[in-house]
Amino acid sequence: MSPSLEQCAEKAAPEVLGEVGLGGARSPDAAAGTAQSQDEILEFEPCEGERHLPGSLTPGARHKDLETASVAGFAEMYVAAYLEAGSGQEHTLRPYYPEAVDLHDVTPSSRYAARTAAVASSESAPGYWAVTVGAEVLVAAQGGYVRAGTHYYRVGVMSASGPLVATSLPAEVPAPTPTSLPPLRLGHLSAPSGDAPTTAVRLFFAAYLAGRGDPGPGLSPVTPPPFTSVALIGIAVGTAGHAGVQTVRAEVAGTDAGGRKAILDYSLQIADRSGGWFVTGVLPAAPLGR
Repeated sequence: MSPSLEQCAEKAAPEVLGEVGLGGARSPDAAAGTAQSQDEILEFEPCEGERHLPGSLTPGARHKDLETASVAGFAEMYVAAYLEAGSGQEHTLRPYYPEAVDLHDVTPSSRYAARTAAVASSESAPGYWAVTVGAEVLVAAQGGYVRAGTHYYRVGVMSASGPLVATSLPAEVPAPTPTSLPPLRLGHLSAPSGDAPTTAVRLFFAAYLAGRGDPGPGLSPVTPPPFTSVALIGIAVGTAGHAGVQTVRAEVAGTDAGGRKAILDYSLQIADRSGGWFVTGVLPAAPLGR
């Protein structure tokens, strides 16, 4: 059985995990525990649902991953070129779609893709992909461009016959249907208290996001610090699990030098080691409910 998300995080590489305590000092026992956990990382299994690093993929799986990424990138670039193209600029689409195109009623550069991203893809036949691309569209207005919202385009891309090629002009389609949120292990956040675990979380975020202190061995702060101050505004703490480690979900409000605020959500692991609470890891995503 694959290890849980928490177990995986506990055994992650040293640059992902570390410890920060209330007093900043670490006992010999705590140091020994850290050394032991670093020895264990050589043998841990990938987490359930975790993508393997490219070096561990089979040749067939590696090829398929590269093909999917290439097709998605090709579709994104094609949609961006399509939105800008107009009468007299049909040639800008030929690197993607070599068929003759008539854009005589389309004003060149009347639309512009500020950003594109492939949001869905399916392989309807071997080497033939249908890719849905979301585009943040700007439209020409007096004195510049104005936002026109996010539009979605579906593109057919053939990869089996050699170089990638689109099989038609893009088709505008509805936005993908939103899905329901999966149940999370720690869904409800409460107002933070002044207990020791919560204080350890506060100190961690001050170091991690505001550069105030050291987040702990093996835990690298965000650099340069994006905020001058960070406030913990919501927290949920799970029950003790493997080796006494507890999962924490925390919502924080960061304020930058210009007074601008951002609300962020993190999932952490904390543990009581030698009488002090420590943040031992930052999870890659909020753990799902069981």
